[in-house]
Amino acid sequence: MQGAENGFIDLLMKSVRHPSIHVCGIALEALNFLLSPRSDLSTQLLPLLQGKAIVPSFLVGLSSQDQCDVDHNEFERFREHLLTDILISCYKTNRNYYIESCTSAIDEFCSTGSTNAQVAYQLEAALFCLGAVSIEATKRAALFLKSPAAQEAAAKASRLQNHENVDVQSISHDSKLHDDHLAKTIRTLSNAPEVALSNPLFLSQMCRFIGKVSRIDVFCKTITTVILLT
Repeated sequence: MQGAENGFIDLLMKSVRHPSIHVCGIALEALNFLLSPRSDLSTQLLPLLQGKAIVPSFLVGLSSQDQCDVDHNEFERFREHLLTDILISCYKTNRNYYIESCTSAIDEFCSTGSTNAQVAYQLEAALFCLGAVSIEATKRAALFLKSPAAQEAAAKASRLQNHENVDVQSISHDSKLHDDHLAKTIRTLSNAPEVALSNPLFLSQMCRFIGKVSRIDVFCKTITTVILLT
């Protein structure tokens, strides 16, 4: 690239903002190869990806303006495959930032008390982004109560598989943060606004998320409370 890397990345980031998921998808495929723990690209990219996860308003009848030239099935394929792949890459390059960003967004949307129908889709998208990494995230959270030997084994596996520079202290810190934020998210969902709780798409996404994190015993009591309340 002979020193033109930054300009190339800027062009790709602008393409991600394009309303067409086809144009956005081309850029995401390229950016997925550029994500690295040694750069802050994932922190710049994640807010854009969270926006791209929101179902376009015209697909849910909130707008008559077609800006994406796609139907609902095409958009779901985009989310479940290409978008999910790069979300997972963003998570692996900066786990704590990813978890904190998603849980903060969910907390914000649940605390608004808004009756705006769009809030349900914004909350659903934030939950989709967290759900995309929930299996990996729950595995990390489960290490919180494990022995130092188990945490050392996890640190070694991360170094071998993901080339992460982690030690037992990092694993211990990360696992507690993951445990705290996932538990907080489940509690927060019990206070989701009525406009979201009456939205089938949000309820479906919430059930999928709860189904994934319920594999960790420590969350089961909180999850049962959420189900009863909703």
